[in-house]
Amino acid sequence: MKLNSIAIALLSLSPTLALAELGDAGFSGEITVLVGSGAEKSNFQTDEAKITDLNSSGKSSSEVLAAPLGTVNYTFGQNNDQQVFFGTTQSDVAVGDFALELGYRTEFSDGTVASFAFMPSLMGGETFEDPYLTGSARKETDISGSAFLVQLEEINGTPFSAELGYFSSEVDKEASGSALISASSGKTITAAEAKTLERDGNGFYGAGSYYNDIEGIGRLTTSINYSSFSADGDAMSYDQYGLELELQKRIDRHAFAVSVEYGMTDYSKSNPIFDKKQSDDQYGAMIIYKYQDIMDWKDWSFVGLAAYENSSSNISFYDQSEYRAAVGLSYEF
Repeated sequence: MKLNSIAIALLSLSPTLALAELGDAGFSGEITVLVGSGAEKSNFQTDEAKITDLNSSGKSSSEVLAAPLGTVNYTFGQNNDQQVFFGTTQSDVAVGDFALELGYRTEFSDGTVASFAFMPSLMGGETFEDPYLTGSARKETDISGSAFLVQLEEINGTPFSAELGYFSSEVDKEASGSALISASSGKTITAAEAKTLERDGNGFYGAGSYYNDIEGIGRLTTSINYSSFSADGDAMSYDQYGLELELQKRIDRHAFAVSVEYGMTDYSKSNPIFDKKQSDDQYGAMIIYKYQDIMDWKDWSFVGLAAYENSSSNISFYDQSEYRAAVGLSYEF
């Protein structure tokens, strides 16, 4: 799970944040600083520039995690029913390791909260110009994108919420498969086939969720989502379906959130390198613990978390997995 997913999960445990309640007039928000570690196993993680085999999954690379997360809100209006916000947030439509969100939300008389947000590519990521180059170090390039998102929370005062988004992704220097066009031995492809591997494109995202407050257990939220990505290369275009369950529980100063997710991704056309269409299964889990007013410091909380995500593909080259574990402090204002 990306750090933007962790950010919103932390904020959702805040006692001052509730759906359909924008809060008091003026500035508010929460800032969290995390320190921890993680590891990623993938043929696309840039710590492993050289590979020798296209028929196996990538090597594992560890890293130290240190990141500030959070959001700042400004609430206004005659009934405190309007708000502008800026910060990190959860969205599968966001491109990059961090998603920065700038937006506006308003609360209607029926309890519905509508949000309109833009996520620019202020913090993108890195990938390889040609991920399929073997025997030599692969060159890194930037990957960026942006997204627009519309959300409706607690629609008409009910436990239902929905969101719809549009997103784009762009690889700065795209050269996927170019090394295989002129390969002297092993697998070779044509220039036309290499174009089916191009990763630039845009897509749509939709999700719906329903929460149920279960006495003695906590709040259980069920979410389903769908995204469709149209890439310049048909072999990189896909449809993705997902399901997520999250349970939140509070006991005095203690707050817990546990979530599990599962997704399926089906690609549109056959991959010319591996002579079949890619199909992936993704699953993940995350647990977060928050202790509010630590050491009786008002508005300060201790946070601990652990997250794991795995993507298993019918093409071993695309197998990926990662985990994160961190602790930190958060401050609400």
